[in-house]
Amino acid sequence: MAGSATSPTEQEVASMHHFIENALDLLIKGNAKSYQYLIQQLTLMPPPVATRRKIFRALPRCISTMAREPRAYRALLDVLFKCDLLASGDPLEVEDYTSFIVHLVSSNTVYVLPALHMLVRNMRRPQGKELPPDLRALEDKKDEPKKPATTGGITIGGSFGASVAAPTSVVDAVQEAKGPSLDERIQARFEAAHKTLERVLALVPTAANVLFPILCEHFPHKRMDAPTQVAYLRNVLRVTGYVSGLRERVLGLIIDQLVAIDVEIKLDESEEDVFTMDDFLDDDLLPPDDSSRQVDEMADKLDQMMLVMFEHIEQCSASSETVTDASNGEKDVDVRQAALIFKYLLKVFEHSILNTHRSKYPQFLLFYVCRVDPQFQDVFISQLLSSSLDPHTPPTTRQSCGAYLASFLARAKYISVAYLQKALYHLLKWLHDQMDIYDAAHQEQLDRDEAREGESSVERDERLLEEREKRETHPTGDQAFQESIYISSLQTVCYMVCFRGLEIATSDDGAGYEFLRSLGWERLLVTSTGYCPLAYCQQTVATEFLNLVEAFDLVSEECLERVDQAIGTVSSLTSKSTKSMERSKKPTAGSAPASTLLGQRQPLETFFPFDPYLLRLSFRYIGPSYLYWKHADPTSSENCELLESVKATIRQMQEDAEEEEDDSEEEEDLNDEDVSMAGSAPNPMSLSNASYGADSYMGSLSRSCNMSVTSSYDGEDFVDEDRAPVKRPLPSRTMFDPSPALSASSPPSRLPPLGSADAFTLGGFDDDEDEGF
Repeated sequence: MAGSATSPTEQEVASMHHFIENALDLLIKGNAKSYQYLIQQLTLMPPPVATRRKIFRALPRCISTMAREPRAYRALLDVLFKCDLLASGDPLEVEDYTSFIVHLVSSNTVYVLPALHMLVRNMRRPQGKELPPDLRALEDKKDEPKKPATTGGITIGGSFGASVAAPTSVVDAVQEAKGPSLDERIQARFEAAHKTLERVLALVPTAANVLFPILCEHFPHKRMDAPTQVAYLRNVLRVTGYVSGLRERVLGLIIDQLVAIDVEIKLDESEEDVFTMDDFLDDDLLPPDDSSRQVDEMADKLDQMMLVMFEHIEQCSASSETVTDASNGEKDVDVRQAALIFKYLLKVFEHSILNTHRSKYPQFLLFYVCRVDPQFQDVFISQLLSSSLDPHTPPTTRQSCGAYLASFLARAKYISVAYLQKALYHLLKWLHDQMDIYDAAHQEQLDRDEAREGESSVERDERLLEEREKRETHPTGDQAFQESIYISSLQTVCYMVCFRGLEIATSDDGAGYEFLRSLGWERLLVTSTGYCPLAYCQQTVATEFLNLVEAFDLVSEECLERVDQAIGTVSSLTSKSTKSMERSKKPTAGSAPASTLLGQRQPLETFFPFDPYLLRLSFRYIGPSYLYWKHADPTSSENCELLESVKATIRQMQEDAEEEEDDSEEEEDLNDEDVSMAGSAPNPMSLSNASYGADSYMGSLSRSCNMSVTSSYDGEDFVDEDRAPVKRPLPSRTMFDPSPALSASSPPSRLPPLGSADAFTLGGFDDDEDEGF
């Protein structure tokens, strides 16, 4: 590193000013010797610090001269705008240079664009070939593996017979103590670039309009090393601290870069059990490094970048009053600032992540932010629900939304049971509506087949013509059975119930189980025609789901047998697998004759975007909020008590149902006896003219025995001391009949109501103060 020179005197600066003015004037007259000498002093390596400081001090006095003939002095301007703030290492020279740049920009805005390019370029970590010779040697020395020198046959602290590492020489120690390290020099370069950029933007506020394309242009290519990516990422995020208008666009730029790196990460292509792939993980840490396994370079790069993003989000959303909750060790969060981050991430998610094929990790930024406030979760869930059920959304996007919804609800610990029930209600309602369409189409097909018997060729032609005209004038559109979306939505609810079914069933003192049972699973799994949509879901998801519904008594044994038979039929059409369940082609037309069914189709692709997070450095931000299958599995040892409580609830409801059935039979017998007595009266027809009717009498008798909550008996003196308490009914397993509260809940929408007077909405973000991100 060149030593720091003393500041030039006023006389030296005046002398250099005269020299530069003379060089510029001689260039116009055809003599370029002095002009070339000036350029040479700016490009020499190592740089002559004292001379360059005089030049940078004198140049502001020559701006008016340079402005007369900018084209003639283009070579000088190009050299000036290509200066590296790292070259000399003298902070005073850098200060003189940046002051000249500010003067130049303030004199004429035509210099704004090259100045911005220069400053943003200096926010990138220089590559080895871009470093000055002295720093390049430091970089090479830093990259060399340390080989200890030997001074004998014994290593200090080692075993006998090993070699001893020589102590660091005094010369090396003095060499290292001469000045700042390479990383410190690079950091000083970044600081100078940011300070100068702030000064330029303060002088020319409109320069912010052209800054974003320059930030995009200088973003390192995805193949460049991790230190280069991380350094530029930190600097770009820092720019958003003083250019608030770029925050949303910069976040989109960063997410695009994360996605570009993410898609390069190669995972095992073999089909993996989604329920056992996280057995080796824990809530707080990943397993120790395996020295024999080579770390994927792209994964390591993405890991470091994700760590920077998590730290930035945590810092921006932290409350200005730093208070730590002693119960969980977490800092207070400024919800309003976190809401801005959530708003930006949600928009970027829709445009950059949602439809990216098998995106692995960038979506976890949204997963992390959603933990801050339940309103974020409500908005995200509602967005995914509305898109997945919207018939006007492309099918690929609908399936992606369903996969994200299933994975988010299954894996996020912080999701409440209320949100799980809301999502299940709307998904199951749509599935039942689709099954109604399927049944209607099947019945219509049977009616048409029956009507066609004995049909002549003329009648057949007329019928085909009418059907074609009907399709053209009244397209089916949303009224058609959407098989692929139906199957992906079914897999969504199956996967979600596998992970959170036990939690739902044990909630609200049995009401949660009643809700699960009231969703009418049987008609969704297999139809009367033998069509079994569950056979096209991912194998392990279907298997675990069937295990759960059997343990929770959500479907009958007869239904399970029909499902097994249908799956066996489907499996035999493709391969003779020894697995208990095999995804394969759909049933033939003979087993599912409805005309609305699609042709032979491939099994549903398995994709759960919030599968275990395997990036080691940034894992600590996700692990505590992540639900692992070993903790959610109803059959695991830690959940045995919860599973037993569900079974106890089932037994109690079955006993109550049996008692109610016995009471109903006794009531019917009593009614029959009363009817026979009324029939044996001397003049039974006179009852119609009496002051009371037989119907009213029998209705009163029935109500007095049953005393339901809807009874119209108003006798004030009547007291039923032996009346049993109201018992929870056992919901049907074939009908969709959830509780009235959920039935009355608002449907999913792109801008859902959030329930509180001061709750934000997506549309209300734009009115907030944008200060924290």
